[in-house]
Amino acid sequence: MKRNLIIALMIISTLLIAGCGSKECETRSDCIPPGDCFIASCVKGVCSYNQKPGCTCGDNLCDPKTENPCNCDKDCKPACTGDVGKYMEQTCDDNQNCVTAIKEGKQKMQKPTETIEILDMNKKYIELFGKFLYDEPFNIDASELFIGLQIDSKLDNVRDITVKSVKVLSHTGTYNKNRKTWENDDVVVIADKELDRILWDENMEVNTTVPLKIEEPINESLEKNLWAAFEIEYNVVDSIGREVAKSYEYEKELSFLFVDPTEEPSCPPNIEWDDGNPCTVEKCSEYTDYFVERTAKKSCAGNFICETGEDECSAPADCGPCKGDVGKYLEKACHNGCKTKLKEGVSINSAPTINTKNMGAVTFDVQVGMNRPFNVNKDRFTVELQLIKKGTAEDIKINKLQMIDKATQSLLAEQTIAKGFEIEGSSYTVEIAPLAQLKTSIDGESDKKPSLKLFYKFSTVVGTQTTETVSDTEITLGDVTFINPGVN
Repeated sequence: MKRNLIIALMIISTLLIAGCGSKECETRSDCIPPGDCFIASCVKGVCSYNQKPGCTCGDNLCDPKTENPCNCDKDCKPACTGDVGKYMEQTCDDNQNCVTAIKEGKQKMQKPTETIEILDMNKKYIELFGKFLYDEPFNIDASELFIGLQIDSKLDNVRDITVKSVKVLSHTGTYNKNRKTWENDDVVVIADKELDRILWDENMEVNTTVPLKIEEPINESLEKNLWAAFEIEYNVVDSIGREVAKSYEYEKELSFLFVDPTEEPSCPPNIEWDDGNPCTVEKCSEYTDYFVERTAKKSCAGNFICETGEDECSAPADCGPCKGDVGKYLEKACHNGCKTKLKEGVSINSAPTINTKNMGAVTFDVQVGMNRPFNVNKDRFTVELQLIKKGTAEDIKINKLQMIDKATQSLLAEQTIAKGFEIEGSSYTVEIAPLAQLKTSIDGESDKKPSLKLFYKFSTVVGTQTTETVSDTEITLGDVTFINPGVN
């Protein structure tokens, strides 16, 4: 139909020229074709034009089904060029479609940061450093918001700081700064990502990226404020050693400039998929909306999951680093696994406790040796007994020695000796090993109040009557820290 119309017009123009009685052309070169799809010829002084078979681009008609300014700018006007607002322009994509795209050089990276103070009853437990990276303008089909959190400082009794989740919210209400609450507010969740990642120390960063899909229509661009919201949990060790679970929520306001180009989205180049972690699997396709999704590999050191067979030495990113103090005398160290060991430079006090004990008719000097701190795996209690006064007493015996924790009345060590002392100046020395259950009851360090209990007997003779005395006496040894290191 289109071709017949063009030919009819050419015939009419030829007849008109012929009717004027003057020649239109001498040769074919005098005839200028109306488009690239026509072949000119000069017949009896008249130009004629024949359309090339199968040629459509260049016939001066833009076919909306097959032609556009990108694949046929000769027929389709205006050209696919020019600005679309401040940040976008028209351009031809790889499929020769006319689309809008962000102008080259117009996109920059925003890098706001935030100091996050975690308070409870006006007491600061934790200070975090937050950083946020995102494009401006923000392409809703390609840009992502990067969020990273690190520990700046924390109290020594704070444990297991866990970033449970990150959300991006849109608020419709008004924020009351005095009450620190939102009023007349409807919250729209733009993005929601579960993390459950522990910030083990100041050298570790918990981070993630999230795309942002907003519901409002975007013409050339849209300015909008959103809030990055964090849910954080942590434990606080109280004055009696109990771990108290606490939680904290925080929101950071961020300003965005959104654009929605019409160019077809595509996955980023493969080189940009890799996050540097061999324990993640990356995928990107139309099913991920052309954003790179990363999932953790199982049984992989570095997937941020402390799995069976892993510990702080084999997988510190998953299980936490094997370092730090465990009480006053011990610290963590890697030695066939993460274990406790005595800190470098700790001085062992082995000075004995000497006590003169009057037991009525008899008197003993008692010397007790024990290391301070006391290593339950290898140390021994050393007790030296010397009879310094016997008077009229006979059949003097120390039957049993016990080491008792005065605070709990629990038994720490016990030795039956049934040792007799006949003359003044006689002595006896014995080493006593701690009970096996003492080792299993101490995880790291434990402060105790040991005392030595002596069970004794002797006989005294007055005239023809013999009196037997059976009793016990106790010697307190002060405060002692018992340690159970994993490496001796």
